[in-house]
Amino acid sequence: SRTNWPDHKALPLPARGLTWDECPPIPIDEIFTAAPKDAISLLRSLLVLDPNKRFSASQCLSHPYFTNEPLATPKGRLVLKSPSN
Repeated sequence: SRTNWPDHKALPLPARGLTWDECPPIPIDEIFTAAPKDAISLLRSLLVLDPNKRFSASQCLSHPYFTNEPLATPKGRLVLKSPSN
């Protein structure tokens, strides 16, 4: 819609007349009820429809989610399973 992505009409299919019904968004925190607030914040930043407002990879990596407790498991402590044949 014009609200969440003003330039969406410039895409090929909407420019040819494709339309879709407006539907209210479902809040992410209602879907991922066990996720911490910083994870919800990061998801919201990643799922922005307007690419001009969506987080870049470097913005994502600078997000507090990656530095807040609990910290990620160090790579050396990860158990990797070999693919079964």
